[in-house]
This record gives sequence, C-alpha cells and structure tokens, in this order.
Amino acid sequence: MQARGCRRLPVVEDDRWVGIISDRDVRLALASPLVMRERWYDDKLLDETPVRACMSPQVETVSPDTPLIQAAMLMRDNKVGGLPVVARDRLTGIITETDMLNALIQVLIAEPASPPTER
Repeated sequence: MQARGCRRLPVVEDDRWVGIISDRDVRLALASPLVMRERWYDDKLLDETPVRACMSPQVETVSPDTPLIQAAMLMRDNKVGGLPVVARDRLTGIITETDMLNALIQVLIAEPASPPTER
C-alpha cells in the first residue's frame, strides 16, 4: 500500500472477494505507536501476520449497477473512504472518495454557473 500510495486493498481468495485491508487495519495490527521498540519488530510483524488476521471481512459493498448517490451515502454513513464493487462474489472494482470527487467535479464543470439572484 505504501509503495503504491493507496489506502486500501481488496482481499481475494480463489477469485472470490473475501474482504478488504486498509492502512488503518495494518496500523491497528502493529503494537501501539506509544510503545518504544525497534524497527525490526514492526518488520517481523508485517512479514509474519497473515492478511486474514487483520482485514475487514464484513464491509458494505455495492454492485456495478448501484446508483452513485447510494454509494456516496453509504460511504458517508459508514465513514469509509472506499467501497468494494462486487458482482456475484467477484470483485469488479473499488469506488473511492477520490472517484466521488472526480464525479462531482465533472458535474460542476458541466453545469453553467448560475447568475447571482437579486434581493
């Protein structure tokens, strides 16, 4: 995640979507940042802890046909930055807050600015 600059990765097993792991999940899997320890200990934990141990298996998903407004409301209500897009237990993508902002920008660009109303 760090090398690719992403905050979440889908977890797929036998071509089936099984969960998602976020940068937050990884941080929580490591011991408290307030505890002093050497870097090798974090590296060892990251090397030896399976993804299944810290991923989130039960997260909200959307289908490819889910209306964008519904996906946006799910993200807002669940306070998440992305939703897996799943069709028949198969991951087809992830929609993120950046995707939502890009869609909003496109809508705002397409709409001419309204003139100010007089009072």
